[in-house]
Amino acid sequence: MARSTVVVKADETRSLKLSPAPILPAMSFPVSNQTGMDIRIVVDGKRIRIEKEGD
Repeated sequence: MARSTVVVKADETRSLKLSPAPILPAMSFPVSNQTGMDIRIVVDGKRIRIEKEGD
């Protein structure tokens, strides 16, 4: 599966596209960042990681 990365700035909402299976179309989900710091969301196959941006 493909790896994708989305950066969400502090106090921002962005769309994140996820596909449950290769044959199904991707769906968009809104992701809100209320942490006060920029974050990076990494989707790698079935894993979703949230990291601090800038590390």
